[in-house]
Amino acid sequence: MLQRHRHYPWLIAAFGPLIIFVSNGLTTTAITVFDAEIIREFGLSRGDFKLRDAISYWGVALLVPFTGMLVDRVGPKRMVIFGLALLAIGYWWYARVGSLHEMYAIHALFAVALACAGTPPVILLVSSWFQRHRGLVIGLAVTGTSFGTILLSPLNGWLIENFGWRRGFLYESALPIAVLLLVALLVRNTPGEVGRAAVGQAAGTPELRSEGLTFAEAVRTRTFW
Repeated sequence: MLQRHRHYPWLIAAFGPLIIFVSNGLTTTAITVFDAEIIREFGLSRGDFKLRDAISYWGVALLVPFTGMLVDRVGPKRMVIFGLALLAIGYWWYARVGSLHEMYAIHALFAVALACAGTPPVILLVSSWFQRHRGLVIGLAVTGTSFGTILLSPLNGWLIENFGWRRGFLYESALPIAVLLLVALLVRNTPGEVGRAAVGQAAGTPELRSEGLTFAEAVRTRTFW
């Protein structure tokens, strides 16, 4: 089985930047390339339009403590799959959006998607597989945000120029679906699920996720705040 292969933990590490590339890139960075076309079509003021971004950011800030506690219960894989599914729905909806208030609703959906499939759950996922090289794999994971800006921004410009902004959103809704399917097929939450130890960890020792505090315990400490 693929999960038994000695390089499988590094496949999990590769999913870190890939997931964040899609989740952050499609919600907080490269999506702004569409702004000018949307404002022009709907005749919006920039202030009213950009409120949608505040909805996303404040929504994530409010939701992350709750999704953090939930990920302790259900595991990061399910959270990521759910978040990517919401992201695909949001992009499909954007392709058909008819009002500013619908955009606000979409960005509220994006907030949930980003809280479920953004940086915290992904870091928990990749760090569970590494005792040695943990800092490296976490660093690799967070590069996904930068790659989302670098690669998706020109792609969005090309989509607008050749197909229009609505089709651009529609076509890009396939990205989270593709990553969702890969996560569902290939990713496991922890080494213990496939009977192995984390990289750098002795066989037979407790899983890394069993060490330390749960998120619910952490938020009650002074150090966290």
